[in-house]
Amino acid sequence: MQDHEFRVEAAKLWHWVANIGRNPNFSDLAAQSTATLLHPGFVGSDYQTDGTGTLVIGMNPGGGTDTRNIAERRTLIDIRDSDSVDAYDRVNEVAAQLFAAWPIWRNNLLPLLATANVDPATVAYIHAVPFRVADNASLAGLYSAAWKRVSSKQATLLRPRRILLAGKTAGQRLQPLMPVKSHIIMRSIGDKQFAHRAPKIAQSHAEIVDDKAFWQ
Repeated sequence: MQDHEFRVEAAKLWHWVANIGRNPNFSDLAAQSTATLLHPGFVGSDYQTDGTGTLVIGMNPGGGTDTRNIAERRTLIDIRDSDSVDAYDRVNEVAAQLFAAWPIWRNNLLPLLATANVDPATVAYIHAVPFRVADNASLAGLYSAAWKRVSSKQATLLRPRRILLAGKTAGQRLQPLMPVKSHIIMRSIGDKQFAHRAPKIAQSHAEIVDDKAFWQ
């Protein structure tokens, strides 16, 4: 687990991100949000904050309204209402119990990390856009602004050595803005295809894993 000083700062930042939808300074950015609970992402229990970590950036928490998982919903309410370390820790603890079942992780990210010999507990995961939208096509116009005004602050705190960008569309828009070396991970619609059975995804995995300098 990260030291207390880092977790205090992260708790404040995660709380701030969770309240973007309520912040009048971000009303333009959050106008397309279809959820009342924003998801600031999570940090693996063994993530290193010394500049050697792996950060995965997803495009957003998905479509629709708020999560139906009661435990996850509770953590998002808590981090929205409090900037306590306990609230931050709970977001990470519950995410650690759930993320392996999320399609993007189960079918894509976990196979990639396994091939690269990276323990998921050492990875941090944030969203380029921290809220759900009705139509993912609307995200294209949000990535740059959301990164510059919101998610880049999380990346600065996390100090990763490498960044994995989940999705071609989001990745192509975000990659020029990344502060460290990054790779784009190909995805399938709805992340329904298992990576090893989808040629384009498997190829992108192989290229990322073969970049030895990326993982050093």
